[in-house]
Amino acid sequence: SRAMVQELRHGADAILTGIGTILSDDPLLTDRSGRERRRPLLRIVLDASLRLSVDSQLVRTVNQDVLVFHTKPSVKRAKALRERGVRVERVAPDPGTGLVPMRAVMEHLAQMEMIGVILEGGSQINASALAAQIVDKLFLFYAPAIYGDAAVPVVRSLEPNTYFATRMDSYRLHELGEDFAVEGYLHNPWESA
Repeated sequence: SRAMVQELRHGADAILTGIGTILSDDPLLTDRSGRERRRPLLRIVLDASLRLSVDSQLVRTVNQDVLVFHTKPSVKRAKALRERGVRVERVAPDPGTGLVPMRAVMEHLAQMEMIGVILEGGSQINASALAAQIVDKLFLFYAPAIYGDAAVPVVRSLEPNTYFATRMDSYRLHELGEDFAVEGYLHNPWESA
């Protein structure tokens, strides 16, 4: 599974996650495939309150490749991040949730000519992306482990009849040792092009 994730990262222009993932896992969010890229992988964090620590691995390894979207004025924190090379963008909050609006982020990334963006987030990011109808393709990885009540759900509460409730147009099963992944399209990204 981990090797396949690195292949997916290698094929993308950007990787996007939420501040919850950063605070709980402190990931690097890098392409460790070892292969040459056409452009550096942009590492994106949605962080409405700008809680990203300057001591996080992401900030410590910045090389003009970290972009943080936030919604609340936080001049001191934004300045500290910018001084370390992080690009910080303030956007208007989603009127319903107060969170960073997924559609506005995708429009911003499209202007930057980002063609493929991987979302590697927790349930809040996944639910927001699905509700905003910006997801074309899903990769769901499964491992033979039982997490119990403390496990983080893949998607946090979505309204019935949402985009996620539609069936996948096509899907494929990948066997990855003891793990497996389901790859499927929710939307054909080329039909409106």
